Amino acid sequence: MHIKKLYKTKIFPILILLVIIIPPNSLNGQKHANIWYFGYGAGIDFNSGVAKPVSDGIIHTDEGSAVICNNEGELVAYSDGIVIRNANHEIVINGSGLTGTKTTTHSALFVPFPSHDNQYYVFTLTPAFSSTQGVSYSILDMNDDIGVVSEKNTFLTAMSYEKIIATPHYNGIDYWIIIPIWGDNLFKTYILSSEGLSEGTNINEGPIHQGTRQYGESIMSPGNNWFCIINHYIHGSDLYKFDNQNGNIFHIASLPLTGFYYGIEFSPDETKLYISGHDNTKSVLYQYDISDEDPIAIQSSAQLVGTVSNRHFGALKLGPDGRIYATKHTNFNGDKYLGVIYNPNKKGIECNFVEDAF
Repeated sequence: MHIKKLYKTKIFPILILLVIIIPPNSLNGQKHANIWYFGYGAGIDFNSGVAKPVSDGIIHTDEGSAVICNNEGELVAYSDGIVIRNANHEIVINGSGLTGTKTTTHSALFVPFPSHDNQYYVFTLTPAFSSTQGVSYSILDMNDDIGVVSEKNTFLTAMSYEKIIATPHYNGIDYWIIIPIWGDNLFKTYILSSEGLSEGTNINEGPIHQGTRQYGESIMSPGNNWFCIINHYIHGSDLYKFDNQNGNIFHIASLPLTGFYYGIEFSPDETKLYISGHDNTKSVLYQYDISDEDPIAIQSSAQLVGTVSNRHFGALKLGPDGRIYATKHTNFNGDKYLGVIYNPNKKGIECNFVEDAF
């Protein structure tokens, strides 16, 4: 092990890690998530094969952000949910005044428009406490260096409580859009195809989405087989299997925890699930073994694999390098370093979480 020899890489004050738009390893090794911009001017570039800090992004957000790269990993556009900027860090034409905010878990999400070269659906979400909470979408055309939003802020659905998931369809062309709906056990699912966005399908599965606070991450696994959603103040999360051929959703397990939780992520091999938050006394990072789909086995597999001192965990994100990056904050003031899980496929403390590694 050479991890202790690695120097800490000061990035910038940050709070919550960005939400990458397309899951790593999504299609044919494409590099859509090779650049991240997040927090207060922070960023990471993975194109060299090694994570390197970058500071050229114009971004200032407490929670979610989104970035889209082309198949070669070159920056195309990024957003805080309010404006869209191009690779030159300029606001694209008609690219301001979107419906996202800087305090939404998943403030924005880029999804390629199938069979429409250099065009993207941009989903934006309002905060959970907003009287008009919901999901809208715009269409971004990047067929020149500037970019233009041709359709803007089209309302899609209400009561989304800051959560949205996109994942490739079984056909390798289209995408599924999955939106959990607050106050019910309802999921709205859509297919994004070359013809645009389909009519929504309602799927009732699992427990009711409820609690006194509605924020927290919703994440699809790297192989697009699992997803997990978390409710910050409902004391836990729910784990689901997803069939990306017909869109069926299956609730596998509820994972109750004492305290307040926000971050979730899967290991690259989809055998481990990580959840980060605060157990009322300290900030904690738990690992679950999900190789056995039995709910009791999953619940009983929980292991504490990390803590942070005098700070709170924020979001978790799997990088293209196979490591999981963890944000931290102190009373919602961002931290200058990221924690890293170096071996997320490994069981227990062998996953090797380092508190201030990057």
